[in-house]
Amino acid sequence: AGAGPLPPGWASGGAGAGVGAAGGAPRARTAALPLDYGAAPGANATFFSNRFWVDDSHYSFDGPLFVYMGGEGPASGRGAPWVLELARRHGALVLALEHRFYGESLPAGGLSLENLPHLTADNALEDAARIVTLVQDEHRVGMGGRRPPTVAFGGSYSGALSAWFRMAYPELVDGALSSSGVVNARLDFPQFDMHIAEVLPADCLAALRAATAALDARPAPGKALFGLPADTPDADFQYMYADSAAMAVQYGSKDALCKAMAEGGSEPEKALADFTALHWGRDFAGSCFYSTSCLHLGPAQRWQPTARSWRWQKCTQLAYLQRAPAKGAVRSKHLDLKALELQCMQVFGPATEPNTSHINSRFGGARPYDTSNIFFTNFKDDPWVEAGVANAREASDHTCFADCDGCGHCQDLHAPTADDPEELQQCREKFAEAIAGWLPPAPTIRV
Repeated sequence: AGAGPLPPGWASGGAGAGVGAAGGAPRARTAALPLDYGAAPGANATFFSNRFWVDDSHYSFDGPLFVYMGGEGPASGRGAPWVLELARRHGALVLALEHRFYGESLPAGGLSLENLPHLTADNALEDAARIVTLVQDEHRVGMGGRRPPTVAFGGSYSGALSAWFRMAYPELVDGALSSSGVVNARLDFPQFDMHIAEVLPADCLAALRAATAALDARPAPGKALFGLPADTPDADFQYMYADSAAMAVQYGSKDALCKAMAEGGSEPEKALADFTALHWGRDFAGSCFYSTSCLHLGPAQRWQPTARSWRWQKCTQLAYLQRAPAKGAVRSKHLDLKALELQCMQVFGPATEPNTSHINSRFGGARPYDTSNIFFTNFKDDPWVEAGVANAREASDHTCFADCDGCGHCQDLHAPTADDPEELQQCREKFAEAIAGWLPPAPTIRV
């Protein structure tokens, strides 16, 4: 959910969403949608083109509609591999959405400060409802024109959207999979860092804390290690290198991180810098995502694919501000809530203040008001479970927690393999049983 830039090769919603289905590319289309759903209708209404894709590779005539929700990055038009496998089993049509203000789904004027107030989760849900209705109407079947049974899918922020979509539009959506769904918008989020500390081996944790202490004590040479100029704002620098380590853990690469830290010996700060360049790429540290000046002033081409749009959503509605906890922090103690809120004001103006109360009041936050036909999956190494449903670790008919070492963010959306941990396989099987109960009997699978 936006801990940092999307990992290489990933698309909107994460978990290998760029991997395609057999049988050719899905068809790209656009829908003209209102920029402002609250504006009075009339000749002066402003519309923008929102991209979506329809994939009929596995579709049987009376099969269901699977909706892959757009998230905080450009969409590729492909559902995640696990979604496509379920589409094959159920003969489903797959609709992949791109979230407004990401990729090519931009209004005139792009990511200007005048346009950004229209970038909200609420508007994204209304966009999804318009496009889903359009596709459902095109694929009605039977004498009565029955709409196809519809299930929403998503991971991380788009996992939250899939759950919220089912709650907001139950007349359109029959069920939802919320993989690592961050349904609880949190302003003050030290639990993120606390979770990282909880799942790391003791020696690796000690090395990361030593790296942080060294970088705090000597920021100028530390910035040079990461290829950054000495005048890089301290908070930008601290956020970046904290994210490098945290993302490695959340995406299932903590073994690679810990190996690099162990090999770093008496220079843990250099080990973290070398790991960052090798694992995430040499452009990671200096990317616009971690630069308040770039996010504020541009150039605009550096705001893509996710930097300015996602920072706006965090700074205004969703927050998830990952400050250092008072005790036992992995990240810099200077990366407190005040520093993170100040970044928002530096980028978008002094009046910018995250307000999480609206979205949590609308849907219930960690305790969603209605979980009927919504399935939540979460994973041991993923710190975003701390922004998920309150009972994520408990066994229930609508949750599954994969308590397996190395199981990270949205792990179930990856292509299943024979080497997957048993706990992960069980979560997939449990959801497969749930979705079978939401849908009519599956048609004969086409080979």
